[in-house]
Parts: sequence; C-alpha cells; structure tokens
Amino acid sequence: AIVEPEPATLNQIKVDQAMEDLFGKLSDDENDAPQSAAFQQQYEIKKIQMADQSLQIREFSFHPLNANYVWPGNEEFSRWIVDNWSYFQNKRVLELGSASGILSIFLKKRDVDITTSDFADDEIAANIAYNCSLNHIETPPHVPHTWGTPLPPDLPPFDLIVASDILLYVKAYPALVTTLTTLLDRVPGAIFIMSWKRRIGEQENIFFNLVRDNGFIVQEVGSRIYKISRTA
Repeated sequence: AIVEPEPATLNQIKVDQAMEDLFGKLSDDENDAPQSAAFQQQYEIKKIQMADQSLQIREFSFHPLNANYVWPGNEEFSRWIVDNWSYFQNKRVLELGSASGILSIFLKKRDVDITTSDFADDEIAANIAYNCSLNHIETPPHVPHTWGTPLPPDLPPFDLIVASDILLYVKAYPALVTTLTTLLDRVPGAIFIMSWKRRIGEQENIFFNLVRDNGFIVQEVGSRIYKISRTA
C-alpha cells in the first residue's frame, strides 16, 4: 500500500552535503538522487519475513545514505541468529547502520536489550520509531552517530555489535573501523557480527584488511556472515 506522498524537506539535501566527505558520492549501483527539495517522497508498507516473525516495515523512495529500505542481508541474518542464539542471550546489543530498524525490531521482539544507531538524521530516527509502532513494540534507545567521530560520553558498554549490509561506501571504511575499534575495546570479549550479502568485488576486502590491520580476527561464521573480535 502506497502512503500519501509527502513533500521532501531540505533535510535530505543537508544530509547529502554533510555526509559527502565521509561516504563520497552515491555508489555506482544507485539511482541518481533527487535534484531539489521539490522531490515528493513516497512510502510503502511491506510485510517482510524475518525467521519466525512477519514484520511490517515502512520503506520510502529515497535516502542519500540508502537508509530507505530493507537490504537483503537482514532476512538470512535473522535465520542465522535463531540458529546461533547463544551469541545474543543476556547480551547488551548495539546495531550500527540501523536504517529502517528491521533487525533491531526483530531482536527486540525476541527480548534482546537492543539499541539502534545511525547517522544523525531525523528521517532515519523517525522511521525507526514508526516501524516499531507498526510492529507493536516500544522504540528502543537510539544513538545518532557518525562513524569515526567520538562516541557519546554517556553511551553504555555493549557486549555485542551487529550490522547488516553496511559496507556499501568504501570511502567510509576507515571511519567505520575507528568506531568499531572504540566500541569493541570498551568491553573485554566484545564481538561484532555482520551480515554482508551485497557484493562489490575486491573492494570489500579493503574493510576486512583494515580490521585485521587493527589487530582483529575475522571469521566467516555463516554464509557471508562475519564475526570480528580480538580473540577467536
């Protein structure tokens, strides 16, 4: 069902400008971005199966950082999570690049202590909250954060960091690794688990090499699902 279009605000243009230095230009496989604030944003409510849960998620027609819809890694990641639940039991979890919030919604409905995070953009935070309401759960804490910048001083420690399909922007890899290093080194034994279903050729190896150069071990624990930690 298509929701009545709403006029886009200048927020999209401001986000695009603010993040160009971090993320670079739009990726090669993206459509051209809207050229003015006259662009009419459109929304669609979709039903998406996440393991044993059928979730409703509002996707919208454009976001400069691709936070507008559900990427393919989430669905298979949800099935892997169910089969490997011990990683999540009694853990405080932070999701990086939450976008629509679907992964965090899935985890919260399984009673995980989850916190969402993404670039400081009102559209992203509002859509996560909207999708939580669609699925009849309380909106989890949300941390606006730009990779590579200092973490909020009151951010609690997390045992587990998760993400799905966040390696699209090669230019952002060093900043992402900086954030991951800070998060993982705050808690002894903390780990990062990531699903990455999209393929961008050899460029994605830049991320894994950066991680290894920072003293982390990378293990493929599922089909294109990776565990990153200080120890095996």
